[in-house]
Amino acid sequence: MIEKYRWYLICLFIIVVVSSVFPVYAQTGSSTPTPLYQDGRVLLEDDFEDGDARGWVLGNNWGVVQDDEGNYVLEARNSDYAEARRGETSWYNYALEFRAKIIQRSTVAEIQALFRNDPSRKGCQRFRLLLGEDTTTELSADALGDALWNCFGQQTNSDAVVYIPNKWYSIRIEAFQAQIRVYIDGELVITLDNDEPLYSGAIGFIGTSGAITNYDNVRVIELIPFGADAAAPPLPTPTAAPPIVSVADNTLFAEDFQADAFLDMRTSGNWYVETDSSGNRFLCNESSDNWLAINLGDATWRDYTVEMRLKFRSFSGTNSLNPDFTRDDFGLQFRVGANRHYVGTIWISEPSSGVGLGYVESEIWDGFIARGLDFTVNTWYTLHAEALGDLLRWYINGRLTLLAHDTRSTNGSIGIYISPNSEICIDDITVQEVHVFVPERYITVKVASANLRSGPGTEFEQMGVASAGASFPVVTESGEGDNLWYQVLLPFGEQAWIRSDLVIASDGP
Repeated sequence: MIEKYRWYLICLFIIVVVSSVFPVYAQTGSSTPTPLYQDGRVLLEDDFEDGDARGWVLGNNWGVVQDDEGNYVLEARNSDYAEARRGETSWYNYALEFRAKIIQRSTVAEIQALFRNDPSRKGCQRFRLLLGEDTTTELSADALGDALWNCFGQQTNSDAVVYIPNKWYSIRIEAFQAQIRVYIDGELVITLDNDEPLYSGAIGFIGTSGAITNYDNVRVIELIPFGADAAAPPLPTPTAAPPIVSVADNTLFAEDFQADAFLDMRTSGNWYVETDSSGNRFLCNESSDNWLAINLGDATWRDYTVEMRLKFRSFSGTNSLNPDFTRDDFGLQFRVGANRHYVGTIWISEPSSGVGLGYVESEIWDGFIARGLDFTVNTWYTLHAEALGDLLRWYINGRLTLLAHDTRSTNGSIGIYISPNSEICIDDITVQEVHVFVPERYITVKVASANLRSGPGTEFEQMGVASAGASFPVVTESGEGDNLWYQVLLPFGEQAWIRSDLVIASDGP
């Protein structure tokens, strides 16, 4: 008996000694493992107390305002998915910290943050964090313009937080290699280990229709491996490709319908030239029970842009999906070949309306991206489609709306179609051969803020605001003297116009 207990005590002693030298961590995670990363350098810090958004590219209805406590904040006011963006597409491992407060509710998530955002990337281009709408806490990855394209599905935690108006929330998003961690008020609410990560990109926020949201104390901190010297040079990061911009070489086709004949356009159905009260002439169709189409151009056309103006005369088209509602479908086809083409579409129906971009082969639709967008009757819209190498872009009223990459159709003509019983008018069709733009001149904003517009004049829509010190490459210019305007390339591939007296022009960035 004594011998038995003696061996028991010896074994217990060995266990105690070994445990003191080699600690055992419980499988439950009650002991904290060594972290993979730690905070390094601060890449960006902005509390907006200088009263402006210097360095930010702001969409419509974004600006710096003073809240009820006298604090300056970045505010999105009914900005309808316009964005506030900042940073470098080469940013790699980092944490994004900010505070957010919902002032006025909407029917969708009122707080939306972007990170690892790079629209020049093929496929999915950015991560988006959506918070609000009472309890929404959602992480997704999508393409430019809309979250309908979720690359890996959605990571949600509907029980994490109940979002209350007029209350500040502290958010921290950590993106280190393939790991994403989201913290709300210090609590980990979403974890993602993505097998196909988006490794780099800038940051930003998205406004939502009907909502008012305040953002403050924005910080971006580089994340470095645990135990590394925070003052050491940063690790090498992937180099982001510059945005691809096209420049016109020569005009392949132009038609403004000022003459009655439009002989270079092949049509099906009844089309006629109409004259408005100002004397402008444009092409319209007669309503038909059949699909109507127009084709123009040459099958050898490769890299080009096609621009035109469009308006809907009425929303009365036949809805083959649901006969209880009307539906109007318009399509602008490009690189049309034998049984294949790309197409930018507009659909308008009583439940919803929107735009889409896709590829069609042998009447089978392969959609790239779609998003909701409202249209009104008897309003002219400027459409601009671009095909340059494998890059496909579609603009509406000067705004980049849809983007995709594809190589299945490399050349072809242009087509237009409309659905049965739909009525449209079109005008000012221009097709231009294009090549990739290489910047030679730059401008730098010299005033506190300068408006970015969709065209060379104050009568054109304001696209956003550039703050003092912001620098952009010049694409082209228009006008002269006091009415000289520069068309510039924004950091995310969009183009805008800025008045020359608000900037300094130079031969380098």
